[in-house]
Amino acid sequence: MALNVAEADFDNIKQNLIDFLRSQDEFKDYDYSGSAMNIILDVLAYSTHYTAVHANMNINEMFLDTAKLRSSVVSKAKELGYTPKQFTGSTATVTLTADLSGETIPAQVDVPKGIRFTGTNEDGTSFNFVTDDAYILAAQGGDIFSGDVDIVEGTSVSENWIYDVNNPVNFVLINDTIDTATLIVTVRDFDGSTNVTTKILSTSLALLNQDAEAYFLQETSDGYMEIYFGDGNLGKALINGNVVEITYNTSKGIASNSISAFSLINDIGIYSKTKFSNSTVSSAIGGADRETIESIKHVAPKNYQAQNRCVTKDDYKAILLRENSNIKSANVWGGETETPPRYGRFFI
Repeated sequence: MALNVAEADFDNIKQNLIDFLRSQDEFKDYDYSGSAMNIILDVLAYSTHYTAVHANMNINEMFLDTAKLRSSVVSKAKELGYTPKQFTGSTATVTLTADLSGETIPAQVDVPKGIRFTGTNEDGTSFNFVTDDAYILAAQGGDIFSGDVDIVEGTSVSENWIYDVNNPVNFVLINDTIDTATLIVTVRDFDGSTNVTTKILSTSLALLNQDAEAYFLQETSDGYMEIYFGDGNLGKALINGNVVEITYNTSKGIASNSISAFSLINDIGIYSKTKFSNSTVSSAIGGADRETIESIKHVAPKNYQAQNRCVTKDDYKAILLRENSNIKSANVWGGETETPPRYGRFFI
């Protein structure tokens, strides 16, 4: 008698083993419900069942459609040239006004990048916001200066490494809530050098050569972001003693959306924060959490099909969803379906 190897259920596996032993002359009169033989059969059935489940899980994790673990889905998406979207800090706009009465009046007030604000939602939870760029408050007459300032939710973090060619390390960032849109990657020639090169995130191999000042970004198997550099063929390679310096914002994602009340935390230049007031022009919007497993499965194949070009309506949709993490869904159609037709146009 041959074993039925198609069975994966524990009870059926055990019964198949019993049926097989009963078909042998040496064991046909055994009492298979007896304690000793029953325990041996349980062990054999458990081992077979465990192996079958483990093999089934491994096979499922090898394919994007059936994978359940995020690490497996991310790995398969990487083969398609897709990097899952990470956290995105929401953005708000405030009008910042300075009343400099009693101060030496400047021609303008410079607001540096990274000036901190606190935003508070309806539940009383506070979020950190920072200016995303440098701004100028223009004179409004007398002692008053004013201007609109964009602020992004997040907390600034800096990391650095010294590259050792004899002991290379992976540049894995220590936070798992990184807003990758705020990443700034620079390489200093050596510790103490004033020669600093800003690296640009590579999104297309077509633009890379051995001198390209590029870096690459990927999600690791444990959910952290890793930065790596060229090998001297595709992108310029690091040399011994280079200092890799990275700054970015960590974000709380979607939780910071809709905040409309902000308070200035830092002094600005030589002026005390008490000299400033602000009013909200637009509440915080655009915050998003890390891309879900389901979204990666949906977007990665379409992104691969689009190949960074917009020809079909699906290309537009794939790139739109890839570049805008706060968009949950989108509908795209061609102008030829309009009445009357509008050829050569797409509608989103």
